[in-house]
Amino acid sequence: MAVPKLRPRRAQLPKLLPADDSVYATHRWKQLSRMVRRQRPVCEVCGNDLATQVHHIVPLRQAPQLAYEPTNLQSLCNACHAAKHGVTQQPIH
Repeated sequence: MAVPKLRPRRAQLPKLLPADDSVYATHRWKQLSRMVRRQRPVCEVCGNDLATQVHHIVPLRQAPQLAYEPTNLQSLCNACHAAKHGVTQQPIH
């Protein structure tokens, strides 16, 4: 007797993306991100590297109404942004 494969319901799957990941694809976000990095070009955490990412201080999942709020944004380098999200970066060879 074959055992059927069970799939978790969509509601049971962990959310890997922000509640509204479409924010990052908007023209408004791209302009705001460029503006924030232009105004604050150095990483706001380490202060050493060029800021290449814009990070939501209060995550979109918790406060989607703050998606475009400049006071909820930080300019970060890649390493600090990865650290904020708990991602370890592999060294470049």
